[in-house]
Amino acid sequence: MKFSRPLAAVFCALLSLSAHAQVSPKDSWIRLKTPSFTVIGNTSEKELRVVATKLEQFRAAFSSIFPTARLSSSVPTNVVVFTNSSSYDPYRPKRADGKADKFIAGYFQAGEDVNYITLSTEGEPHETYGTIFHEYVHALLNASFGKSTVPPWFNEGLAEFYQTFEIQDDQKVSLGKLQDGHLLLLQRSDLIPLKQFFEIDNRSLHQNGNHSRSIFYAQAWALMHYLIQGNGGTNVEALGKFIGQIMKDVAPETAFRSAFGMDYLTMEKALRKYVEQRNFRGSLITFQNKLVFDDKFVLTPVPEALANAYLGDLLYQTQEYAPAEAHLQRAVLLDPALSMAHTSLGLLKMRQRNFQDARKYLEKAIAEDARNHLAYYSYAYALSREGMDEFGFVSRYSPEMTGKMLAALKRSIELNPQFPESYRLLAFVQLIGGEDLDSALAAIRKGMALQPGSQQYPLMLGQIYMRQEKYDDAKVIVQKIAKTADDEQLRAMATKILGTIDQFLDARLASQKQMDEIRAGKLTGGKPAIIVKRESMTDDEFAKLERDRELRNLNQVIAKPEVGEKQIVGNIEKVECVSGEIIYSAKTAAGSLTLTSRDFQSLRMEILHDGTKNMSVGCDADLKGDLVSMIYRPGDPSTPRSRNVLTSLSFVPADFRLMDPA
Repeated sequence: MKFSRPLAAVFCALLSLSAHAQVSPKDSWIRLKTPSFTVIGNTSEKELRVVATKLEQFRAAFSSIFPTARLSSSVPTNVVVFTNSSSYDPYRPKRADGKADKFIAGYFQAGEDVNYITLSTEGEPHETYGTIFHEYVHALLNASFGKSTVPPWFNEGLAEFYQTFEIQDDQKVSLGKLQDGHLLLLQRSDLIPLKQFFEIDNRSLHQNGNHSRSIFYAQAWALMHYLIQGNGGTNVEALGKFIGQIMKDVAPETAFRSAFGMDYLTMEKALRKYVEQRNFRGSLITFQNKLVFDDKFVLTPVPEALANAYLGDLLYQTQEYAPAEAHLQRAVLLDPALSMAHTSLGLLKMRQRNFQDARKYLEKAIAEDARNHLAYYSYAYALSREGMDEFGFVSRYSPEMTGKMLAALKRSIELNPQFPESYRLLAFVQLIGGEDLDSALAAIRKGMALQPGSQQYPLMLGQIYMRQEKYDDAKVIVQKIAKTADDEQLRAMATKILGTIDQFLDARLASQKQMDEIRAGKLTGGKPAIIVKRESMTDDEFAKLERDRELRNLNQVIAKPEVGEKQIVGNIEKVECVSGEIIYSAKTAAGSLTLTSRDFQSLRMEILHDGTKNMSVGCDADLKGDLVSMIYRPGDPSTPRSRNVLTSLSFVPADFRLMDPA
């Protein structure tokens, strides 16, 4: 093979760390199974082979340049090829006004269980494939390392560098072509100072205005181009060292000086000079053997039912639920035994919270194809969502429901042990049950090994560690997600978990401090603590003394009412979500009381029992069997419709009682 591999060093450094028309009966759909993709289209066999070959060539070139890259994926990729723009329009992404965005020639849709690539053969190749290649690089980087590990400047820079991929004679690959728009923008704008540039995370990048983001993407491309192509490629080794240290959480400025032997200002001057030059060159790689795959392609016709199933699933993945259902219903009408269509319909009904129909479709999917691992996983997933309230909370699953989910997930794993989502859901079900946390830990670690780039998996790991009272381990993991996640829901969840961990750590510290003060006589007026010898007590007396000590400690660490608040201990008989308000019917020794809150997230919650149950509060949660300390702000009797506002819940042991501080 006649080429140098300057980029290989970079990737090796990374890896060393770690309303739509239904399909017309007259449409002729065909499918090509390739080593890496399933390609279907209503176009000619010749055009379908061109698309399949180009995608396989891109993947092969990436693999050859980065020989240790993790390209095998447990998530399959389907490619849908449309013969013209009009047949593509119903499946393009939508603009803000709900109309198809006709400026998009092709796109990559990442999913948890399947990825989709879509395009029309009428588009210009550089427009059609550029976006697909760009997003495919993201998918490879994110699947291998994740957004929380790979900084956005590298992720976007490498994707921009690769999106100009072209191949001639099935053998000569060119990369890093000049992007005029980027260059023109940089020549007319100030560069982002490197100190600021390297510290931009995914969340702040997406919060910036369009112009600022455009400059960031242009500068990411220019910096990657300079470090790979500039100075004869002499900066590549330093680039690999720099990104490697950043992924080890070394401060960017420290890592930069260590890798490049210069400060930011020196590099900024060199980069500015590079973008102002007139001559740019890319990489030309000549492979020893032609990248041809025709002998590995398997061509089959696609019945109308199956074509509808693929298109319906594509629309489901892009959250176009109404047209997705139309396609999927058409598919099962044409072929009642089509397991793929029943699976997608079950997931769609689950999203609509129609759990009865979701079960029906997923049970049908399993019955029609007992080896459909995705049907088993989806069945368990639908059951797990069925047990949640509208806010996504679940306190516990019934033994019957738990058994069904575990059986389906274990069967899914047996059929496809490389599908990571089954392990994540298995860990979640075991976490809710709280009785087999070691198995939950093993499951989530297996899932992380298969899907190292997802932030959902380490978040679950942090929750398991927290339940095991490994608070320091949990905090290290969850802090990184809270800092780097660009998904606001994921970030909010991580932040909430951190708050809970801090509460537990503060309570532990306060308890230890109190015991130290008791031993020093600081809480007994200077009098030494009375020491009672064990041998002078009966077993019953010692057990009572120990329990009293535990209850006193709990009274010290439990949440305390603030000024204007009251604290009671009792049971919550009912939780109701009515007209945007949450109503709690509480019962105490003194009588019954009604409390309210605007949501569940604003409540301070803590668990102070023995930790054998997972406690969550949600609509219609059954909490009658749990003793709870409740802190609330009393309503004003003189004000009509004034409510007692619940602010804090502490789940306590069944024999807990509030004690006078004295």
